[in-house]
Amino acid sequence: MVSAGGMFELGFFTPGQSTKNMYLGIWYKKISVESKTVVWVANREYPFRGAYNSFCFFYINSRGNIEISDGRGMSYAFTSQSVIANTSATLLDSGNLVLRDIENSNMDLWQSFDYPSDHFLPGMKLGFKSRTGKNWSLTSWRSAEDPAPSAFSTLLDSSLEFFVMKGSQKYWTSGRWNGNIFSVVPEMRTNYILKFMLRLLRERCWNLKSLNRKFLVPH
Repeated sequence: MVSAGGMFELGFFTPGQSTKNMYLGIWYKKISVESKTVVWVANREYPFRGAYNSFCFFYINSRGNIEISDGRGMSYAFTSQSVIANTSATLLDSGNLVLRDIENSNMDLWQSFDYPSDHFLPGMKLGFKSRTGKNWSLTSWRSAEDPAPSAFSTLLDSSLEFFVMKGSQKYWTSGRWNGNIFSVVPEMRTNYILKFMLRLLRERCWNLKSLNRKFLVPH
């Protein structure tokens, strides 16, 4: 599946050279296959093991959820909508995979941007929703051949300080947000090519968002 403007592609891939596991991922369409940059993985903790020469499938099941199968009896549904069965899946030029109600195309039932992997794309958010405990964070791959979450992750806490965590330990800090930049990241100057905003939303979610959507799209 390719986004309307040809920016991103969704498909099955095998990372690295030695692994035989298959994953469903999203990558930049305009970057050569040899240097493919995978920005999101659906089943990073649930690989189809040894399925490199099998026929894997991506489809919407009878309940309206996105599901993948390795063609050998193993399947994995990575959305869990239970109310609307008449749905469609669309890959946007932002790199966001969305599940929508066909009768109401403005209604996003699920989106991959709410479940980041290890890449932060323009339009994504990092932060937390204090009312529900929902957290948006990045988690590194275990290795170049294993996209499963490793010990390194990001954390934006209530003090408006951004951390790289190694397990439960703070590995790096950005310093506090001063309204324009993080204090320990002076590179985020006024004319920085990526503009960020950090604000308290109505549902009490601190939101870190890139404002320049086109910067990370290769030409």
